[in-house]
Order: sequence, then C-alpha cells, then structure tokens
Amino acid sequence: MGDGGVVIETSTPIDAATITALQQSLGIRVGDRKDNTVTLLFPGSTDIPDIVAFLAQRGARIVQVRRGEASMEQIYTEIMRQEQPQ
Repeated sequence: MGDGGVVIETSTPIDAATITALQQSLGIRVGDRKDNTVTLLFPGSTDIPDIVAFLAQRGARIVQVRRGEASMEQIYTEIMRQEQPQ
C-alpha cells in the first residue's frame, strides 16, 4: 500500500475538527482511536514531524509518538470504508 502509520498519544483526545483538518490537509486517515491514543495512516510522502507540528498548532499536547504498522484489521476496515457509497 505504500502507507505509513504513526501512533500518537495526547494528554486529551484529539477533537473531531482537528481529525477532519488532518484528513483534508495532509491526506491522513484514522486507523484506530481509543481514549487519548490515535493511530494515523498516511501516504509515504507525509513526514511525521509535519503531523506533529499540525497537531501542536491546533493545541494538541502530545505525550508520545511512535511508528506503527497498520494491522490487517485496520487495512481491511479502511478498504471497506473507502468502498462504501457516500
């Protein structure tokens, strides 16, 4: 797929408006969200520092960032989501 992934933990959950802005501005997809942790999937051309800067500019207080590979379940879910009519 050529996509990368990053798991970001913040002090509070990232709000829906920021997630939408990430998707629209950087082509980010949300792989998984739980409490204060979000897995972001993104094109290989997107740099992790760009994602961190984007979130910080919007007030996210980042606790931890680590690279993560998308699980087969996340890949399947994303494919099914893309194929559903809007």
